[in-house]
Formats: sequence, C-alpha cells, structure tokens
Amino acid sequence: MQIEENKLNKQILIVTLSIAYITILITNFFGFSTTTTQLFFFLIPALVFASLDPLFTSHYPLATDKLQKLFIFLLAFVTIYLFFSITTYYLADVEYSYGLKYSKINDQQKAAQYFEKALKLRQEPVYLDKLSSALAYLSALANVQNQAELSKEIYDISDTYNKKTIRDFPKNVFFWKTRAKNMYYFYLITGKEKELSQGIDALTNAQILAPTDPKIPYSLALYHSMLFDLTKNYSEKQNWQKLSLEEINKVVELKSNYREGYLLKGQLLKKYGLNMEAKQVFEYILKNFDAKDPDALKELQSL
Repeated sequence: MQIEENKLNKQILIVTLSIAYITILITNFFGFSTTTTQLFFFLIPALVFASLDPLFTSHYPLATDKLQKLFIFLLAFVTIYLFFSITTYYLADVEYSYGLKYSKINDQQKAAQYFEKALKLRQEPVYLDKLSSALAYLSALANVQNQAELSKEIYDISDTYNKKTIRDFPKNVFFWKTRAKNMYYFYLITGKEKELSQGIDALTNAQILAPTDPKIPYSLALYHSMLFDLTKNYSEKQNWQKLSLEEINKVVELKSNYREGYLLKGQLLKKYGLNMEAKQVFEYILKNFDAKDPDALKELQSL
C-alpha cells in the first residue's frame, strides 16, 4: 500500500512539474526570460527524469538499465557538443576583441588578421563587417604605397564582404555605416565621384533606419562637401553646398550639445564664403562649450 502511495505521489509530482514547465515556455514566448525562469527551464526536466527513474526500475529493471545508458550517451554527446561550441564561441570572441584593440590604435593590418581568425572559428556577421572595414583601409594604404595590384585585390575582397553583410542584414544600420566609410577609402583609391555617390546612398539608407542619429547627417554633410569640391558645374556646386548645409543643420538640431557638429558647420560656412555666419558659429562654440577651444579660436583668426 505504501509503495502504491509513493508511486501516486511521484506521478502527481511529475504532472505538476510538467505543467510548470509548459507555463515557463508560454511565459518565455509571450514575455521575456529571466535568470530564475532559465534556472527552472533546465532544472524541471532533470527533476522529472529523476522522478521517473524509480517508476521504471520497479517494473522494468533491464529496460531501465538500457534506457539509462542511452540517456547517459545522449547527455555526454550533448555536453561535449555544447562545451565545444561554447569554447569555440569564446575563442572567436577573444580573437575579435584583439582585433578591436588593434583597430582602435589604427593598426589595421593586425586587426584584420585577428578578425580573420575570429571568422575561421565562428561565422559571425559582425566579425565580417569589421574585417571588411579593416581591409578597406588597407586597400587605400596599399594604393598610397603604389601597390596598385594588391590594392585592387584587397578592395574586391572588402567590397564582397561588405555587400554580403548588407544583403543578409539590410536593416542593420551599422553595416550601412561601414559601407559609407568603405566608399570613402575606395574614393581615395579611384578618385571617382561614383564612390562618394555610393557612400551617400549608404548613408541615406542608414538615415532611414536611424533618423535620430546625428553622426549620419554629419557624414552626409562631409560627402556633399567633397562632391562640391569635385564638380566643376556651377549649378551642381550650388546644389551640393545647399545639401551639405541642410545636413549639418540637422546635426545640431538633433544634438544641440554636439560641439563637433557646430565646428563642422562653421567650417562649411567659411568654405562657402559665408564668413559672417561662420563667425557666429565659432563664437557660439566659445561661449557655450569652451572659451579656449583651440579649433574655434584658430578658425576665427583665419576669417
């Protein structure tokens, strides 16, 4: 009688735990996961299997032995696989972190090597994006060193990687920003307007995805200013001037405490011969940011 009562209690426990597990699945699907729910997510199945074991043993000792061996084998296989995956993930992130470290000090050659190592361990789009950016820089550097063939080869690889990340993740604003930066490096190689135009297209797409990011119109203002320098046609020059000033005005509207935005605005106004407006901007920087701002003081002295 006692044995039957114990079996009934275990069955009730199993049913209760199963219902609790289903509840966690529903909560995770419609809500969000927490540390506590994740703990029970893994503990409840273990408790259920632990409760099932005596039930099987009392009636089917041989079957239980085989079932236990099967469970042990599966558990060992899953454990080894997860350990291998986590180790690979960790090692890839270590290589990626080294790549970021060298990228920050502008040692793009070493950065590219580490990003490539990270990619070999784990195919992660962020790794590919950073590698594309490092290669674009190296392509421009090789061109400066009169290594045209090597520059073209690196250029093609960088562009292929960048296009892949954008094709696979068209809603990722950071990948569009990388493309815009890469196009600037490619422009330094080719000197062609089409590279800058592609950079503007990339920034326009990024602006659609992140309309409140002040760095995007800041970059657009720079690109329009460069096209102003390149074109010989007067009407086109006026158009690029107008667009660059519109974008830089967006920058200071989006972030009123963005000192770099005001500095670029003043520099653009000075470049276009609007000296009075430029003077007002530089004086604004001295009044609202730093009375001894060296860049603003230098620009004022040159007016």
